[in-house]
Amino acid sequence: MVILARSLIRRRYRMAAPGVAEVRYWGRIFAWNAVATACMWGLTGSVILVTSNRVYHVFVVFVLGGMLAGSIVSNAAYKPAMFAMLLPAILPAILPAIVLLLTRHDIMQIEMGVMLALFACVLIIAGRNINRSVVENFRLRIAQEFLAVKLRASEAAMAEAQALAHVGSWEHDLETDSYFWSAETFRIFHTDPSTPRPGFERILARVHPDDRAMVERDYAKVAATGTGSGIDHRIVMDDGAIRFVHEIVRTSYDAHGRPLRVHGIVQDITERRSSEDKTPVRQRTS
Repeated sequence: MVILARSLIRRRYRMAAPGVAEVRYWGRIFAWNAVATACMWGLTGSVILVTSNRVYHVFVVFVLGGMLAGSIVSNAAYKPAMFAMLLPAILPAILPAIVLLLTRHDIMQIEMGVMLALFACVLIIAGRNINRSVVENFRLRIAQEFLAVKLRASEAAMAEAQALAHVGSWEHDLETDSYFWSAETFRIFHTDPSTPRPGFERILARVHPDDRAMVERDYAKVAATGTGSGIDHRIVMDDGAIRFVHEIVRTSYDAHGRPLRVHGIVQDITERRSSEDKTPVRQRTS
């Protein structure tokens, strides 16, 4: 009946989907349910007190051991419920059973008493360790969710800032040979974000033929020294329009001096160059 009642309460809890403010209320209910269950199971230990039959004793020891193991597994996530189930079972039932078995002159009963005592101690320690593990896992999950929210907010703010400044960023992971372009980089190079491998080759494909050698030299310098000087060059759009960009490339290394990533920053400076040079923004390639 107690187990059935706990099942119904568990179902009610899931249907209620309580918020943070109701957690303590449901925690108390869960703990009192554990107490009631432990008291009912603990009555099993009274069999040892009223009979000297060894078969009953073996049966009771297994029942009490199983009840302890079950209480650890089902309640370890919530420490108050775990101890609420252990203490009513240990004090009125398991401890008297252990004492009674240890005071018998039968070596088998003494061994059962020792085994039950050791089993109870091991389970209590295991329950505390399980509880710590569960709590730590929840803390890590909450921390990860918090960091994910902050990361999404940071990425959104960065994307907005890059769009306002017309500055994009890209990255080449040398270990995995994977590429990352920010949304503004795709816009600057007029490239579809769904395009595969948006790497340095895509940038070179956009570079004006007369500037390509300069860009390749700067990239080679980055590969050799880890940093380039930062250059202005032209890029050619699909419709033939020419735009100006400023690009800086850097390489990051691990503790052993091995290159890990190549980072690039690109800024659309067409409007600035147009106002400085008094030249048309739109030209045609020869």
